[in-house]
Amino acid sequence: MGLRFRFAFVISVISLCVLTIFSFLIFQQVRDHSLRGAENYLKELTQHEWEHLDLPSHQKPSSHEPQHYKNVYLQILKNDHLIYNTFPSNPLSNFKEGLDLKQRKYFYSLSGLHKNSEYQIRAYYDLSLNLEYLALIQRNLFVGCLLALVFMIPLSWITAKILLRPFARLASETSRLTAHQLSFRLEESKVPDEYGLLVKNFNLLFDRLETSFLKVRNFAVNASHEMRTPLSVIVSQLERVLRSRPCEVESYLPFCEKSLKAALQLRNITNQLFLLSEVERLGEQDLKREIRLEDIIETALTHVQESHPQIKKNILWKKNLRNSVISGNGALFLSIVTNLLENALKFSKGQVQLGWISKGREVVLIVEDDGPGIRPESRAQVFHPFFKEKNKEVNTGHGLGLAIVEGCVQALKGRITLGESGLGGLLVEVTLPVEA
Repeated sequence: MGLRFRFAFVISVISLCVLTIFSFLIFQQVRDHSLRGAENYLKELTQHEWEHLDLPSHQKPSSHEPQHYKNVYLQILKNDHLIYNTFPSNPLSNFKEGLDLKQRKYFYSLSGLHKNSEYQIRAYYDLSLNLEYLALIQRNLFVGCLLALVFMIPLSWITAKILLRPFARLASETSRLTAHQLSFRLEESKVPDEYGLLVKNFNLLFDRLETSFLKVRNFAVNASHEMRTPLSVIVSQLERVLRSRPCEVESYLPFCEKSLKAALQLRNITNQLFLLSEVERLGEQDLKREIRLEDIIETALTHVQESHPQIKKNILWKKNLRNSVISGNGALFLSIVTNLLENALKFSKGQVQLGWISKGREVVLIVEDDGPGIRPESRAQVFHPFFKEKNKEVNTGHGLGLAIVEGCVQALKGRITLGESGLGGLLVEVTLPVEA
């Protein structure tokens, strides 16, 4: 069942329901007006007859008089004796005041004393003609609804086609988006309606898709480049070993050391890539608990010192607050601190400072160093995987540390900013909510 058919069906059903209800209300008003008019007419005539009881025609006994009012029939009783009668029959025992649709009549009576005599006027209005007119109106309304439905179906189909025309054009245009034409954008409507909002959201989605495709493409190129270098070293060293065929074991040591160094470098890249891919999954896991910042930082310092024993640089831990805690995933926060410390130690000249401050319902982790820092125009790009700023003094690492930090911060619903440190290098501030 297509969308156009569903639209046409819904429009037809709604229109038919509205028309049916409208026709029913019209019929009810006409019916009530007709019956109420008959009732008022009968009461007025009965009252008129009561006021003219002294007429000679109403005082002489008679078994039957001709009808002299349209659709109205009368009986006049004086002291329970019938003195005037236009009823076709004599339903004295069946007379019951009110509307009787089975007999198609409306009954009314009026009684009282007049010149020391007890009078009673019985009258009824024959509704046969009224009910025939009402039945005719009802049939016409029913036929009109059926005819309206016949015309309504094609009109609803055309209306649905007109309403869905912008969306059909949207579906046709979006098919032009391919991996080789990521810059394609839809023409936005000047009218801020639902269609215009949909087009705007589509264009925003295309922006994100283009950015994601470019990131994936650059990621693949950069990852291949980074991993190709250590692999080339390993292959070249093994080839040299096979070509030279050293006789002594000591001759293998330089080749093995270079191969091991390249293998460790390759393993480091692989581990960082794995961690980068796992950040989003770790953020979705329900591992939220209270984290003492002091404990996490001590663990991170221990990991850094064990992983890089050759680095002889001073890390100043400024314990601004005691027993500060946040709620979140401890593994993500540990990864943040560890990567920030490793990044600062790589680029610093000899001093790294670490601390945190409390701002209301947030805690700000601060890491700064005395290295070359990052230029303001490059600070937005350093969070891209494998990005390396051109720096003549230092050119180490693979450009994954800050990308991992940013992913962990986003998973913890925090934010990260870069600036200039008072030590002369880079200042990194990570703001995390106390309750994630």
